[in-house]
Amino acid sequence: MKTEDENFKVPNARRGEMFWPIAVLALAAGAGIAWLGFPYLSKIKSTSEPPVQVSAQTESDSYARLNSIEEKLSAWARDKVGIVDRIAQVEKSMSAGVRRARSEATAMVEGVKREMNQGMEMIQSRMAGIESAQHETEGQVAKLQEDLATARHDLQAAQQANTALSNHLTEIQQSQEFTQNQVSRMQNRMLESDNRVDAIAHQVDRRRVDFELNKNQADEVASGIHLTITKTDVARQQVDGWLQVAGRFIWLHDANAQRPIAFDSVGEERPYQLIFTRIVDTGATGYLLVPGAPVNTATAR
Repeated sequence: MKTEDENFKVPNARRGEMFWPIAVLALAAGAGIAWLGFPYLSKIKSTSEPPVQVSAQTESDSYARLNSIEEKLSAWARDKVGIVDRIAQVEKSMSAGVRRARSEATAMVEGVKREMNQGMEMIQSRMAGIESAQHETEGQVAKLQEDLATARHDLQAAQQANTALSNHLTEIQQSQEFTQNQVSRMQNRMLESDNRVDAIAHQVDRRRVDFELNKNQADEVASGIHLTITKTDVARQQVDGWLQVAGRFIWLHDANAQRPIAFDSVGEERPYQLIFTRIVDTGATGYLLVPGAPVNTATAR
């Protein structure tokens, strides 16, 4: 590869080769001018008077022209060196400009390279930061995915627990309904039993009214009930007599002691009971079971 100095030495070595053709062309131009001027000189020689004078003048003019051309060629040859020097100066200035341009271009290229390197370093640094951030983001995403999976598992477990709890609550509600139904049935049965007890109590509820009665003497043992004893048998513990209830008579014949005597009264479905406890010659003692007022057990509860 040629250096910069060698590249600029090549035009100086060929400087003579570049200007020789110019010199040849100049000589050819002078010969042509002489050839074109020769017929003109011949014509002047043939037509002039006196012939000798015209010919000498024409010849002197031709030589003068030739001398002028030669002087011009000599001047051009002398100027050739100046032209060559100017060309050399131009070449030097061009070489310096080229060197300067090359140095500037080299500096520019180096600057561009440095900027590109700096840019590449910055890009690589940014890429490293992006990769680091991407790895960190991937780690965070992985953790979020794990948390999401855990949350889904917990949610599924909670849903299963909720389902189990709902089933358990349903079972409890069903059990409560069954228990309430049983309680309702028991309450109904208890109410029925209470009603039966009330009915039984109503049937058996009696108020005891004690009495002591002399023979052949009428006595009101209860409201609207009169008892009369006409005969007593102490040995058999029997009496004879009657009961007067609301204007009607109930006859007693050989009524034994400690044996209830049932009878009805007007306006009362439940029977009354008359019981003699002791019989003597002068009379008898005992008690009367009078139906009491009805009691509502359910209301009382």
